[in-house]
Amino acid sequence: MDTVFGFKWPEASPTQVSFSLLAFFILIIIYLILKYLQFKKNQKVKDHSLFLFKTKRLGLSNFQIKVLTNIIDILKLPNPNTILHDPDSFERAVGKMLTFMKQRNEDEESFFAICKDLTITYEKLYHAARVRKPLESLKEIDINQLLYFVTEDGNIFFGKVAGIGNNVLSIKLFRGKKELQPVAGKNRIKVYIWRVGDAEYTFNTETAELSDNLLTINMPVEFTRDQEFRHPYLDVIIPCKLIRVQDTPVEDVMTVQGTIYRLNDYESVIRLSEKQDYTHRYTLEFTISDFKFSITTKIMANSTIPEDNVYYYTMKFEEISDAARNVLKNYIYEHL
Repeated sequence: MDTVFGFKWPEASPTQVSFSLLAFFILIIIYLILKYLQFKKNQKVKDHSLFLFKTKRLGLSNFQIKVLTNIIDILKLPNPNTILHDPDSFERAVGKMLTFMKQRNEDEESFFAICKDLTITYEKLYHAARVRKPLESLKEIDINQLLYFVTEDGNIFFGKVAGIGNNVLSIKLFRGKKELQPVAGKNRIKVYIWRVGDAEYTFNTETAELSDNLLTINMPVEFTRDQEFRHPYLDVIIPCKLIRVQDTPVEDVMTVQGTIYRLNDYESVIRLSEKQDYTHRYTLEFTISDFKFSITTKIMANSTIPEDNVYYYTMKFEEISDAARNVLKNYIYEHL
């Protein structure tokens, strides 16, 4: 084709046109692929941020979040938030994790530590955290309560309560059938139960029957309530007032000014300049988020710095209104 200046432009052959169009489409496809990969990357970052936000709000520690991340990797979940609503997947991954630990010949202490954190993580994810009444009998235990036990040979197993009979407990074990031979037949075992919002319980008993991965154990009459459960603390500096509760009204009420420096949903640690009496109950008054709290408490523990005349008391909340509980819970979750 001639131009006005006499130049002759070369004409593209059908083959050249085809190659040009192909190259153009390839560039478009590469561009779209890159945009899609960038979108997936951004989505993954958002999903992970949401995952961290939700797990922190549930009160998981950094170590428990790492354990949960390992479970997500085992399951190869594209979205980590899926595990927050899928207890069955959690249970499958736990079995694989414990099998891996056994192959690595981890010691008993490591097994106990991971089982404890797995139990607490499971409870916080799938069962609303709350203050629980201490067990008076093992028949009061919840279905789906996680537990772990050790045999006389040192084998450790993890599972959940699947059923409660008159004198037996049925436990669904999170291990493959080939790994359950140590509990086939009658074996003496020591069982550990962590109840979030209550305490750790232990008892000795004997296995009765194993069917697939369902183990039946005898329900003992006696059990031990050990270490009480503690929710993670939030570090704070909040002025407070501690007022001794009197059985009868008096004119001079014992009042002490102090500072709350650690706080969670169910208790606080306060700093005072005066020694307090364990035998009394106290009203703890303080203000957060423009809400005035007045909580009936009792002393659980204390420590003292004699030279500075400073007393630290752990106060358990015994009576708190629903409105105060909700404000406190939101405050703690927002600042974790």
